[in-house]
Amino acid sequence: MSSVLYEQLNMNMPEIFLGKDVDRLSSGIIRWRTIQNMRSAKRIPAECFEKISQRKVLIIRDRFLAWFFSEKSPKDKGAYK
Repeated sequence: MSSVLYEQLNMNMPEIFLGKDVDRLSSGIIRWRTIQNMRSAKRIPAECFEKISQRKVLIIRDRFLAWFFSEKSPKDKGAYK
């Protein structure tokens, strides 16, 4: 995966942010709906997230991007739209 894409996402995303904002912060590359589906299927490590209420989930940028850019392509993981 492109280091340029990693750097752009790392620059555009705050260290911690609401999950629903991932679509906007990633310019639509990563979709919150897909991330939610993958979370419920336990395909993303729980440590990438922090639940702050019944309906609000924070994404921890560094952990999430480490997972997203790990050994398997994000496209293969179904995270792209």
